[in-house]
Amino acid sequence: MLSQNKLSIVLVITLSLASISSRAVQQTAAVQQVVSANGKKIDTAKALAQPPVALNNGQKIKSTSADHTIRVKLENSAGKASGPWYKDILPVITLVLGLVLKELIDSWSNIKRTKKIGKRWKTELQTLVKPLERQAEEIQKSIDHRTANPNEPPKMVSIASLECENFESLDKSELLEYINRYYLKDYQEAVSLAGQINLQLSIIKSNSLLLKDTFVKGLEEIGKRNDKLTVNFQELLHALYVYKNKLFNKGGMAALEGDKFKTLDYLYGTQVMPNQHNGKYDYRVLNNDYFAPMIKELDRLSADEDTHQMASSTRKCLDNVVGINMESLYLITNMGNLMRYFQQSKTDLEDLLGKLDLSRKIFRII
Repeated sequence: MLSQNKLSIVLVITLSLASISSRAVQQTAAVQQVVSANGKKIDTAKALAQPPVALNNGQKIKSTSADHTIRVKLENSAGKASGPWYKDILPVITLVLGLVLKELIDSWSNIKRTKKIGKRWKTELQTLVKPLERQAEEIQKSIDHRTANPNEPPKMVSIASLECENFESLDKSELLEYINRYYLKDYQEAVSLAGQINLQLSIIKSNSLLLKDTFVKGLEEIGKRNDKLTVNFQELLHALYVYKNKLFNKGGMAALEGDKFKTLDYLYGTQVMPNQHNGKYDYRVLNNDYFAPMIKELDRLSADEDTHQMASSTRKCLDNVVGINMESLYLITNMGNLMRYFQQSKTDLEDLLGKLDLSRKIFRII
């Protein structure tokens, strides 16, 4: 934009100088065509060969063709008396001043725009500090809740502003210009600081999206394990019912009170039956107080083929519990890491904002 204006100024000045030169040529031609009193042209070729004689305004010269006096009067091509020398260049000066003034106005407008957008950048950055702090707190709450209530679905609050959508409408080049103009005169240092800010925004956005993805996937995996545990638990209870009927058919009540069923019946009565009406089982309690002693007893009865289906279902239940514990641990570990990432981002962002503190900025003289 500035180079085009400079080219325009050069062209205007060139054309104006050409105009002035043209006027001088026309004035010389007017002198060469001075007419005598009898209407004949003077031989100016001979006159120009003679040394020039300076005439004061109003002086007279003698004509060689007649005894008449003529007066020499310089006129421009328009027939008007030539004015002051500055009259010809005044339009050029006015045009140049107009172009310079336009550049100054445009420059000042750009400065105001850069300052306005720069302050918007700073404000948006400041609004991220509290959400970062809150997100870390929400993650800790989710971890604590999952630890204390393993049978309940994990809970998580995600802060939407940490996806940094507000920054998508802001120009990164304006941030660089703002920093370079109002804080760092060294351009490379300004580039470095602007790069750190944009990198931090990318990290915050990435971690926010990763938190959602990690939580959703963790929830899905835990849900799958819980579903499998429910199915295998029902298979175990059905196999126990079938085994009980077989024993009864073979030996009646005496068989149910005998060594093959007594322990199995006790475990069912104390660990399963109390919550059978509502289905609210703590898988950790079942794992420790039912599945573990159940498989121990079934191993003792492994010689009886009728117990093999119960043993298979019990082992599946134990595997499901291990899977749930592993998925929960994996989820908690990842969320704990993300919590620390958000805490670090808060610290880093506060440091960057400290560098953008207007009270410590060095203003450039424009």
